Amino acid sequence: MKPDIHQHIAEFLAAKAKGEIPEALQVIVKSWIEETPENKKEFDRLQKVWDLSGADREITSSTNEAWENVKNRITVDVHQSEVLSGAQKPPHFKIYKARNTRAFFIRRAASIAILFSIGIAIWLLSKSTFWMKLNYEKLSTTKGKIEQITLLDGTKVTLNGNSSLYYPKMFKKNKREVLLEGEAFFEVTHQPEKPFTILSGEVLTTVLGTTFNLRHIEKEGLTELLLQEGKVSFEVGDKKEIILPGEVVQFNKSKAKIAKKANENINITAWKSGILNFKETSIQQVVTVLERYYQIDFLVDNIDELHCNYTGTFNESTLDEVLEVMQLSAGFEFKINENNVVISGNFCP
Repeated sequence: MKPDIHQHIAEFLAAKAKGEIPEALQVIVKSWIEETPENKKEFDRLQKVWDLSGADREITSSTNEAWENVKNRITVDVHQSEVLSGAQKPPHFKIYKARNTRAFFIRRAASIAILFSIGIAIWLLSKSTFWMKLNYEKLSTTKGKIEQITLLDGTKVTLNGNSSLYYPKMFKKNKREVLLEGEAFFEVTHQPEKPFTILSGEVLTTVLGTTFNLRHIEKEGLTELLLQEGKVSFEVGDKKEIILPGEVVQFNKSKAKIAKKANENINITAWKSGILNFKETSIQQVVTVLERYYQIDFLVDNIDELHCNYTGTFNESTLDEVLEVMQLSAGFEFKINENNVVISGNFCP
């Protein structure tokens, strides 16, 4: 990428939002985009970051003004060798004036100021959801605690335990955006002119009005969506799937792959209904469901070698109650610790 192309793109997007793109700037950015397919993909990605940042405020396009903004907002102590080596320092720095590299610092600092003027630096937003976390309201739950909230547009969100929802006080005129960490059930109010978008890790889910369950657990590297009503767009980078009712879609981060299929797991929304159903379910799948439902790890001897199924229904049952019932048909012992459940003996009937 050319040295200052990110700055040019930031200025281009700012000018585009105001409807006043200088011809020279348009030529620079357009020429760069047309150079390679990779450049086109990079621009589309940055355009998406811009849209998600909600950067509809006025942008400083003057280098001098941007530099003054930087000096007013942050002070940094960076030695020339550290800057050239790419070393990062904590936020504490002096500005050196009597160096030949002063112009370099001004140019770089001006770029940073321009990017911060649009809400947050593009390079940071492309890898995180920093801006939303900084500016949005937050609803969080602890383990085993479920919370409900109705957003200003009438959308109802049920938040599972160990989850967080970030949402704005007021939605913008043409879009509704929230950020999810963990798991939630959405009942989105139908507004065709204002799509509802959820960010969850690298996944972008867009709907107009629908009902679905969305789960994103960062440590698992997995994002999963089950659609009950309506239609949903499930997007990761340049990969996109349209999901229909009864379908479940997953994004596996390690494989960078989206997989869609008809849902076969009747317990995906058990956390919301409180009802667990097992019908000739493999013991491995039973353990997976219980781990997810009770948010605790299971330690089972030789679980991969167990070849048996289990049938049973539980309604608002505690983990102790479930395991005690399962004990009636199998000879195992269990111990529930703070972070895991240890199963010893024969877990199969």
